[in-house]
Amino acid sequence: MKKILKRVKEHFSKEIAFAKNSGFEGVLLPSNPHDGEAYYLEVSYPTHLIEEIAYENDWETFVYINLVKNKELLISLERNPSDMY
Repeated sequence: MKKILKRVKEHFSKEIAFAKNSGFEGVLLPSNPHDGEAYYLEVSYPTHLIEEIAYENDWETFVYINLVKNKELLISLERNPSDMY
């Protein structure tokens, strides 16, 4: 898990710096850099909204960095087979 966090943070270092400097409260990053771009959060969203954003971006796993609380989480969404049809 720590390896994934480190790899994602290194790949998206410019986006993380931009989020901090621009006053965003958080940033969502796909665990696979080829799966999309950073998603900036102007405010701290509740967990269900963060998961919905990730789901809409087709991210099964992603990193959530809360810039206010200085916390980083690797989150995995469990998908139901019925969601794919």
